[in-house]
Amino acid sequence: MKLQTQFALAFIPLLGLAALGTTVAARKAVHKVLLEEMAGRGQTVLEGIAASTVPGLESGQEDLLLPILTSALAREGAAYVIVLDTRGRVVAHTNVLEKGNLYTDPITSEALKASETRYHEVPSKPVALLDVSWPVWSPEKNSSKTSNELFLLGAETESRKRLGTLRMGLSLERAQQTEQRIARQLGLLLALFDTLLLGLAFFLVRSILQPVQHLALATDDISQGMFGAVVPVPSASELANLARSFNRMSEVLAQTTISKEFFNTILDKMPDPLIILNPQKRFRIVNPAAAQLLETSSEVLAGQDFESFWDERNPVSLAALELGTLHDIKIRLKTRSGKSPLLICYGWLLKDHEEKHMGFIIALRVAP
Repeated sequence: MKLQTQFALAFIPLLGLAALGTTVAARKAVHKVLLEEMAGRGQTVLEGIAASTVPGLESGQEDLLLPILTSALAREGAAYVIVLDTRGRVVAHTNVLEKGNLYTDPITSEALKASETRYHEVPSKPVALLDVSWPVWSPEKNSSKTSNELFLLGAETESRKRLGTLRMGLSLERAQQTEQRIARQLGLLLALFDTLLLGLAFFLVRSILQPVQHLALATDDISQGMFGAVVPVPSASELANLARSFNRMSEVLAQTTISKEFFNTILDKMPDPLIILNPQKRFRIVNPAAAQLLETSSEVLAGQDFESFWDERNPVSLAALELGTLHDIKIRLKTRSGKSPLLICYGWLLKDHEEKHMGFIIALRVAP
C-alpha cells in the first residue's frame, strides 16, 4: 500500500472526528448563548410586570392579573404566562383552566426557592419551550432597590416578604432555527477548512515523497548495473543532503565500477564463447557467441543445468571444475542439431574477495 494511501486512511478519519467534535462543541456553545439571550429577554419582561402583579397576588384576584399576563403573552409571543403563590398554586394563568392547580414539579420547586431568575429548557410539542421564572416581592421591600440588588447586597434578605413567582414559557423555534443555520454555516466552513487542510497535507506529503521516489528509481538503476544515475536536489535541507550524498556515491561508482551495460557490451563483442555458471553449475550469463554455439538463446539457457550439455565422451567430467582450473582441455558440447564441434575449454573457479564460491567461468574456443 502506498504511503499516500496509508496517510489518507489515517488522516481523513481523524480530520472527520475533529470536525465532528468541533461542530458538536460549537453547537452546544451556540445553544447555551441563545438560551441565555432568551432568558435575559424573559427576565426583563417579568421583572417589568412584577410590581403591577402585587395587588392581584395580595388579593388573590385573577381578574387583576389576567390583563397583565395576556398583554405580556401577546407582546412576547410566549406560550404561557403564570402567576404562582408561594406554595406553587396557580393564581392566574393565560390558560384559565389551569387556575387553582398546584404545581409540584422540580422546575416549579426550584423557581419557588430561588431569589433570582431561573430558566430551564422544557420539552414540548411542536417546539421546545424555555421556562423563565422571576420572584415577586412585597412593595415595601422592593421600592428602593430591585430584588437582585437586595440579594447581592444582603440587605434585609431574611425579612422580605415573598408574594409569589412569575413564569413565562418562550418558544425556542426561532432559537432552534438560528442554531441550525449557524450549525450549517459552521459545517460548511469546517468542510472548506478540512478540504484545504487535507489538500495542504497531501501537497506536503507529495513534496516529501517525490524526492524519495527519485532515489528509489535511481537505486533500482544502480542495482541493474547502470551507474552514474543522478537525482534532483530538493529544497528541503535534510532531503537535499541525502540527494547530494546519493549523487556523490553514484558518481564514484560510475568512475570506479564497471557498469553492467559496459560489461554486456564486452560480452557481446567477444568472438569466443564465454559461459558463467552459478555454484550449482546452472547458466547465469551466456554471451551471444556461446548461445550461437549451443544453437539457442541466452534467455532460453538462463537457469538450465550446464551438465545436460556436457558430452559424456569428454576426457574429464564436469566435476573437475571444482578441483581448480581446466586448462586447454578438448571437449564437445551437445547441441540441438547434434553437431558437436571440437572445443578447447578453459575453466576457473569464481570467488569474491572473501574467497566465497560464486560460481564458474568457462571460456571456449573452436579447435583448429
